[in-house]
Parts: sequence; C-alpha cells; structure tokens
Amino acid sequence: MSFKISAVIPGYNEEKSLPETLTRLNKVVDEVIYVDNGSTDSSIKVAKRYGATVISEPRKQNGIGYGYALITGMLNSSGRYIVTVDADGEHEIEKILQIVAYAERKSIDFINCSRTTRDTSIINSLIRKFGVHMLNLEALLLFGIPTKDILSGMWCIKRNSLSRLSLNEGGWNLSPEIKLSAFVNQNVSYVEFPIQGTLRKEGNSQQVLWKTGLDHGFFMLRYRVATLEYQVRVLAQSFTKRLTYLIK
Repeated sequence: MSFKISAVIPGYNEEKSLPETLTRLNKVVDEVIYVDNGSTDSSIKVAKRYGATVISEPRKQNGIGYGYALITGMLNSSGRYIVTVDADGEHEIEKILQIVAYAERKSIDFINCSRTTRDTSIINSLIRKFGVHMLNLEALLLFGIPTKDILSGMWCIKRNSLSRLSLNEGGWNLSPEIKLSAFVNQNVSYVEFPIQGTLRKEGNSQQVLWKTGLDHGFFMLRYRVATLEYQVRVLAQSFTKRLTYLIK
C-alpha cells in the first residue's frame, strides 16, 4: 500500500506470546508499537528483539493499564491507519491488509473487528462468549449499536479521526468506550468487520471474567447517562439562545 499502517499492542508480562504475534505483524504492517504496562518479565527485551518500538506506560486504573497503554500507543503511532491487537495473538492479524483496504476504499474512520467465530472448547471461552453476548445486547438497547463484539481488542482507526473521540478509560473499559465514542459521533463513520478469534496459546489472561464483565456493564450504563446529560445541556443551551434572540 502507498500509505503507512501502524499496529499497537498493549502488554503486561507477555514474553511467551510476543514472538509469534510480532512475527505475524511484521509481515503486514509498517510500524509495530508495543506499549508495556509495567512487565516484570522480559517482554520489553523480546519486543525490541523483534523490531517493535517500545513505549513504557506505567499508569493504571484500579490495577489495570490496558486503556492507558492503547491510548498512548495510538497517540505515538505514525501510520495513516492504526490497528490494535492483543499480545496473545488471538486476533486474525493476517486480515489487517484486507481491513485497511476496506477502510480506504469505503472512506471508513473506525472499524470494529468483531470475533464472529471462536473456539469454545473450554469453559472459560463459553463464559466469555455468554458475557460478550449480554454486553452486545446492552449496547444495542442503550445506544442502538448493532455490534457483534463490543469487547473486541482489535480495531482499525484512521489516524486523523482519533482526535474526534473522547477517550478517558485507563483500564479494560477503554474497549467499549472507543466503540461507543465512535458510534455516537456523527463525524466518525463506524462499521464492523468479521474476524476469527482464537484462544490464547501462551501465558495467562490478566482478566477475571465475571468481574470485568460486570464492570463493563456498569460502565456502559454510566456512559449512556453521561451522553444523555450532554444532549440535554446542548438542547437547553440551544433553546436559551433562541429565546434570547426572540426577546431581543
């Protein structure tokens, strides 16, 4: 492609997963940024060995720095398109060129890469699948967003659209926040692109599924209330201006 593609990976103690993930990424993107969130293993050395640009982002929100790492990585990337992927290699990295080509052809600002197929051979993945389904339903009811994967860690965003989004979550809630922020923004075009998700091969997930799921659910409720309050303020200000004009 005639333009640059950047990949951003947030990570914490991912030394076992990074070699395969970075090898796959190096084949399809121009820049790989690994944002380390305080690893105590050799993740940073491994990332550098495989040619990634390494950034340290120590901030955490309630013990988790996933969101801070992604925001920092995206802001420090240089590509025309930014694609985020998890360090564990669960996302279909080989589809990145196809996804970016679609975004360029259709002039799409934000693509959520929804995991429509997933290995469900163990109980953890069944719990995760049920939780994601319930959160997808909540997103539909509260925001009207017909998502198939509100929690996907893989998305593609056009760099010049990043500044139009309001991103504040430093923990796991950055994942639903960025999709909701893109979907409700009239100046950002949003679509979903199907990918296949697989289970982590190496290392352990940092998430406690039921706890993270409940937190996501409450976050989306708070986000809906906040957006409604903002809309009411805008309407009130508009009404006040019109009333002032009529009085004059």
